[in-house]
Amino acid sequence: MKRRMFVTAAIALLGFMLPAGAVVGQDLPPGPTLVYRTSMEVTSPPAAFETINLVLDFAPGAWTPFHSHGGQGIVTVLDGELIHRPEGGAERRLVAGESFLEIPGHPHVAGNASSANTRVLFTILLPPGTELTTVQGAPQPATPPSLPGTGEAPLPVTLPDTGSERGPLVLLMLTTVLVLGGAAMARGNRVRR
Repeated sequence: MKRRMFVTAAIALLGFMLPAGAVVGQDLPPGPTLVYRTSMEVTSPPAAFETINLVLDFAPGAWTPFHSHGGQGIVTVLDGELIHRPEGGAERRLVAGESFLEIPGHPHVAGNASSANTRVLFTILLPPGTELTTVQGAPQPATPPSLPGTGEAPLPVTLPDTGSERGPLVLLMLTTVLVLGGAAMARGNRVRR
């Protein structure tokens, strides 16, 4: 009886060990291949900032207005070619894999003068209270004049000033309440039908 229990326990233990041993001997799938690497030196980083990544597509002939940004950034051309014209600087034509730095408050334009699409990745370190983009010589509306498809003015959203540390928590709580409330309303509509 003891011998049969020992053999059963040994077989069970071996059963647990074999899959782990089999995995160790297997080759791992291939990892990612580095295509582009860009970097920027941040000499005076703000104490707090938000990192924003934007992927922008420029159709043939598409250009930005003359504008500047509120934080230090880096633009990398992922596909196609882009022309960058900084105020007071030399025009540059960049192709896939090339980058340029965005300096806060320095106006410039960028666009696609080619006949093919261009895609860029824009990463910016945006200090609190600064605008991502400011178009030069044009006032920036705080909210859109009307909602698409309805023509109605959007309702203003005002979050309570709870201090810098609790602000994100309040926003998360409000979002959760809205999502759960919408789910409950949808569930209630299904029950009534």
